[in-house]
Amino acid sequence: MEAIDLDLSDFTMRCRSASVSHVAASLPRGLEPGEQVVLHDRVRGYYSGFVADLAFEPEDTVYRIQIGVRLTDEEAHERLHGVPEPIGERITKQDLLDLLGRLRSSSATLPAAARRRRADKAL
Repeated sequence: MEAIDLDLSDFTMRCRSASVSHVAASLPRGLEPGEQVVLHDRVRGYYSGFVADLAFEPEDTVYRIQIGVRLTDEEAHERLHGVPEPIGERITKQDLLDLLGRLRSSSATLPAAARRRRADKAL
């Protein structure tokens, strides 16, 4: 898993998406669509992310990274350096964080009225 250092602006955080230049980020290898990454902002800390899209330019590759959930320093370290496999079929904290991130990104694409209707039905 790759770590990407970048400055996350307020606008980027509202959009939950960032554009990352391969050259500017000094990535050691190309990223694949759907690949998980760890984003690091000096001020805001660590976030999970995944490559949602990519575009090729003559001198660069630009990735659109979907921003997931906030990670603690320990969680970011575990993602980057690996953790022991869970015993049996137990769900790990990382599994839950990934699930919450996918839930957040899926509900963000629904119009506000649809989210309210869906919430009303749950009651």
